[in-house]
Amino acid sequence: MTKDDMIVDWIKRHDKLIVFVLFMGFVVYAFLTVIFNLDAFYETFIASVFFLLLVIGSIAVAIKSRLAPKEKIRFLNWESLFVFAGVILTYEISYLFSWSSVLSSASIGFFGYLFFRKYSMGIYCGSFAGMMSYAILNHYQMLIVGIVCVFSFQIIKTILDGYGGRLGSIAFISTTIVSLIFAKSMLEIEVEVIWYLVFVFAVAGSMISSFIHNQLGKSAVLASALPSLIITILIDFLFPNLAVYSGIFFTASFVGMSNKYVITNWIISLIIGIILAIIFLLFLDYFNGFGGKMGLMAFTSIMISQGLFYLAKKVKLFIFR
Repeated sequence: MTKDDMIVDWIKRHDKLIVFVLFMGFVVYAFLTVIFNLDAFYETFIASVFFLLLVIGSIAVAIKSRLAPKEKIRFLNWESLFVFAGVILTYEISYLFSWSSVLSSASIGFFGYLFFRKYSMGIYCGSFAGMMSYAILNHYQMLIVGIVCVFSFQIIKTILDGYGGRLGSIAFISTTIVSLIFAKSMLEIEVEVIWYLVFVFAVAGSMISSFIHNQLGKSAVLASALPSLIITILIDFLFPNLAVYSGIFFTASFVGMSNKYVITNWIISLIIGIILAIIFLLFLDYFNGFGGKMGLMAFTSIMISQGLFYLAKKVKLFIFR
């Protein structure tokens, strides 16, 4: 066997690990971008601790996931078409009807589940990329986002099954790549929030979605899209000045898309909701306008929780051995 053959064989045997490392590279890139731009010491300290937990959690998840069965990657299929459609429909609906990106995405996710249940994951993933601000990328550039999202979805869906925020992170990777290609940057938006309401909506979104998904046994897409759609309609039309909180609820609902092996009980859901609230406050001024940012925050919170639980387990074993 030649050296080239050995390299190809190694890649084939470790393809999922390679995809995982590349995927987590984008997550780490986003987190480090935030850390290096924070001003307050306490924010930097908290973010640094969370970053350490993120790394530990990622390693722990990688070890647990190494025995997961392999899937063959296919790009040309109906699912790819629905991912692409989710991107374009969400973007165009927001643009044409002046809907919030949250309302557009939740609507596409809900009706996608109702009418195309088999492809609802792909549609929902695409809708997150479609949340990209039209102040950053135009209609033609979003076609490229759609193509990149299709390839990213088909490759990354083979890993991290059952972890909430994965779909949104795929969308974030897609919009980030295209934004870098066209030298586009994030929007500078000043968002004011009441900190305790951030925690209320984050915990509520996490626990309600998790209950629907894991306790009632409903689809992860439905568990996220339906309550988010209801909350968003109520807030956007009755209390438009509080629209940011529907976004927080929507973000937290992605945590609840995790399966029962990731979120084993309501306490875990509560803890991740609290972590997400802190992550939301840290990320508040960064990556605004980028599709997938919400899913990225949800996924990051889950990985941080995995690191926290891993360390807690090790400490418990050390104390009571």
